[in-house]
Amino acid sequence: MGFNDDFIDPLVEEILTDVAGSFFENRRQLDEKIDLFHNYVQALRLKEAEVRNPAALLNYLLLRGDQAPAFYEMLNVEGTLLTAAGAVVPQNAQLCMPLAIGFCNRFSKLVCNAYDTLQKSCAVYLHGRSKADMTANPDPTEAYYYLVLEMHRLVNQEITRINASISPSCALQFAKKLNPQVLQKEQITGGGVSDTRSLDDKLCYATIDFDTLSLKNFPELPKVEVVLPEVKRFCEVLCKNHGRKIKEVMADLKSRLSSCKT
Repeated sequence: MGFNDDFIDPLVEEILTDVAGSFFENRRQLDEKIDLFHNYVQALRLKEAEVRNPAALLNYLLLRGDQAPAFYEMLNVEGTLLTAAGAVVPQNAQLCMPLAIGFCNRFSKLVCNAYDTLQKSCAVYLHGRSKADMTANPDPTEAYYYLVLEMHRLVNQEITRINASISPSCALQFAKKLNPQVLQKEQITGGGVSDTRSLDDKLCYATIDFDTLSLKNFPELPKVEVVLPEVKRFCEVLCKNHGRKIKEVMADLKSRLSSCKT
């Protein structure tokens, strides 16, 4: 007694629909995750300026960049990305001219304030804003370096899982086995996919190489209160050896910055 075709055809159709639905739904969800990841990458790139600007201002204070490498070396920090920001006074510089007796004390306070701004900017870029700041100013697409790094790991993990779960050629072959008429026709005509590996290579996902994203991994900077004695000593040495140049830099800044009481 044979099977009833009226029963088999709907059953085959249902199985094919489930297989195709699972196959394409998994890929659709992965596509959405990859798109979301790249949105966060783009958002992080836009935040790089929030580190470059205070770095450029601090570099400018350090004798227009001449002493910037020595400053970061003194802090035992890899400062290449920070010195690469240049040595200029950004138009939106968030800094004021401190009040203090003697140009060296003013210069030291100015450098400490500029460094404090840079340190906090690096921390936000790397780790995101504080919980209190996020609560006060929520941003559902808050991007920061270590979040993007973790998203990259998870997306690549999902890509590997999807590629290993069921290949496009396997899904195609499974669908054919449920339809004997298609198999019989291919046997007669010689049709079908002859190179399944080529098909899989074309349709499988490629993992994302993080280095190709060219995201800046700015250094972790110690908080200003931790390195305050070292920064002050560094400034004292600069004042002693380059007093005239420092006065020129401060005179230029005075014309651009507002006064403050710190």
